[in-house]
Amino acid sequence: MSSLTCAGVDRRARRPFRIVPVGVLILSLGTATRTQADDAKPGGMGKLESTTGTLLRREGADKEWKAVANGAAVPDGELLLALPGVQAAIKSNSGGARLTLWGNVPQISLTPALESAVTLRRSSDYDLDLILDRGRILVTNLKENGSANVRVRARDEIWELSLKEPGAAVSIELNGRWPAGVPYKPQAREGEGPEAEMVLLVLKGTAELKVDDENRTLRAPPGPALFHWHSLTGLARTPQGLDKLPAWAEPGADSAPPAAGIHEATKPLVASLATKPAGAALADLLASADTAASKEKGELLRELAVTGFGAIDDLPHLFKALGSEKDAVERLIAVETLRHWIGRKPGQDAALGRYLVREDKYSPEHAAAALQLLHSYGQKAIEDPVTYEVLIAYLQHDKLPMRELAAWHLYRLAPAGRDIRYDPAAAKEKREEAVKAWKKLVPSGELPPTPKRN
Repeated sequence: MSSLTCAGVDRRARRPFRIVPVGVLILSLGTATRTQADDAKPGGMGKLESTTGTLLRREGADKEWKAVANGAAVPDGELLLALPGVQAAIKSNSGGARLTLWGNVPQISLTPALESAVTLRRSSDYDLDLILDRGRILVTNLKENGSANVRVRARDEIWELSLKEPGAAVSIELNGRWPAGVPYKPQAREGEGPEAEMVLLVLKGTAELKVDDENRTLRAPPGPALFHWHSLTGLARTPQGLDKLPAWAEPGADSAPPAAGIHEATKPLVASLATKPAGAALADLLASADTAASKEKGELLRELAVTGFGAIDDLPHLFKALGSEKDAVERLIAVETLRHWIGRKPGQDAALGRYLVREDKYSPEHAAAALQLLHSYGQKAIEDPVTYEVLIAYLQHDKLPMRELAAWHLYRLAPAGRDIRYDPAAAKEKREEAVKAWKKLVPSGELPPTPKRN
């Protein structure tokens, strides 16, 4: 079995993300026939400062993604997207603030955020007024004097920010994840859905935050720099002090390794997005991984492409990656991306289940099983021998994605089996050898043994 690493990140050992973005993006199954860079709509709420192709826009869930041209007006009322690893900078019409959609991959920072998506709103009271759909954004005060005022909406939260001095900057990140132990339900009740968390971090200067008529003053490290909200516990009582910025936010980090290498790897994708549909541009990026100069570069290109499929809701390409017969890393990235995708908002997993039945010809029962495997097991299931019997049985399922998902769980829930060489894409006879080893390690009715310490 391959080392299953991606640019230095061990995918087999990496812990599952705690939470992943929640958003209001609706399922779009098709891929547009052609997408070109355009000038968006006249007027807009800002101008794109970054390269053509860094920012995508979509008028509605059934519409194609279009690349906004450098210098073009950025519209309000449309979903705006920066793909994983890509940054898009928008200068507000007032000239007082810059919004950066900060696409991320785990090599830059181990955070749930991948793509960044927002919708701008018209406002005469704020330098920027936006809905944060998911991921990470940065807001900077561009004024020569005075404060820049920003309003950010996310789910039911409304945060009003005043960046007090020129150059003051904050990041805001919205992520979501289905909590462990919550089973898949095709018909979830109202109020049932992924957990969500929003985090504000002051990167430079001072920011005044108003939430629910309460004001809080935050300062960049060392100082009270961090404030958060969680869908279950609500708002933090006070800002949290930090001694220093996280590594990704340190001055110069974005132009140094590993970020510089990732930005370099995205350049062909950004250029391609100016003339091609987003799905086609990402497919080209994925194909280029086969001829990359190094294994690490190839794995990075696969990560950017597969996570990009998830960002634009390209389920056909994403599920094709999950069923890749030639590349284990591609399948593992697809697992993580799909877990991210279903965590955006309530109903995402049910929409994926309908897609599997309609497009991939899964039976309703197998679609439900696949969605359950994309959720996380709770402690009760982890301590139930039946869980392991089912997972081991799925290692011989007719559909490769089901085998991949079962193996993904087994290697995490039963680390004592880390040396068992199981390849979901191997011939049935070869898989049977690994299944026998798993059954020997975890006999029917028993739990996995505790791994031996070295």
